Amino acid sequence: MAIVYFGGPLDEIRAIMEAGLQAKHRIRATLLEAMIDARNSVGLNRRFKPAVLVIEQLPDTALLNQNSDFSFPCIKNVKSTIKRIYSVKIDFKAPNLASIAGTLSPYAVLQGKNEKHSFHKGVAR
Repeated sequence: MAIVYFGGPLDEIRAIMEAGLQAKHRIRATLLEAMIDARNSVGLNRRFKPAVLVIEQLPDTALLNQNSDFSFPCIKNVKSTIKRIYSVKIDFKAPNLASIAGTLSPYAVLQGKNEKHSFHKGVAR
């Protein structure tokens, strides 16, 4: 299996990068399906950032069962090789449309989480 995709909020993608894929996650074979998953996972909430995780290699293809809708449910926890992360832009005037807004590096996503928490610790109220 060459490249698979996972679409969801950026916070969930951070959790996947730290802990690996869990049994509840659905992996898609096409980028379009993952973008639709990312859009549907955040809905019309502008707070959450929809993103698509590009997974280059999975350790064992026997861990996945392919369905007819190009989705693969994980059977058990999997650590995988992450290639890149696409930020998904939703047009809120036409919410059924989604496009790729840019590329994020996995390191920047993890660093962004740490910087955000350290900033909130330093703020005195």
